[in-house]
Amino acid sequence: MPGRISKLTLGLFRPQYTRYIVGRNSDGEATGGTLDWCPPKGSPTPRVNGRLRIATWNLENLHAQDGESTYTGDDPSVKRFTTDYERIRCYVRLFDPDILAVQEVDGAEALSRVVDTDVYSVYISTRPQSTAMNGKQNTGFAIRRGLTVQPQPEFQALVFVAMAVYAMLHASI
Repeated sequence: MPGRISKLTLGLFRPQYTRYIVGRNSDGEATGGTLDWCPPKGSPTPRVNGRLRIATWNLENLHAQDGESTYTGDDPSVKRFTTDYERIRCYVRLFDPDILAVQEVDGAEALSRVVDTDVYSVYISTRPQSTAMNGKQNTGFAIRRGLTVQPQPEFQALVFVAMAVYAMLHASI
């Protein structure tokens, strides 16, 4: 049957790809390590034989700007710098997904820093967020450009149900 996924494969990172930061300087910028393990850029053309590789990644407060936290105050979120964005991009190339679902990104600009935009189209949720989320923890997708995609409107009913359940749970504590 055309368009049917014929095989699902799960994989893990190999240890040689996890040793990428030797340390951080006083500004929090990564030092040491190299990107010599980084694979070349992939192709926007979908895989053949009905295979579809799907990955998900919580990018933990991925801001669009170098050295910026999405949260500030007493407990600021992690700050990332150019080398950090490049390393994340290398990991995306390494597992080479057709569809990458992401969480906690500060919009399309942030996600575009960690995927090859000539290989992937970037889609970020437009749903309204609570003030506690500060508008910078969005969900989204990077989808291989050769795949046909029909973006759909946000399904607001689920958002309101989730907010109501959250309010009820926290009201009883």
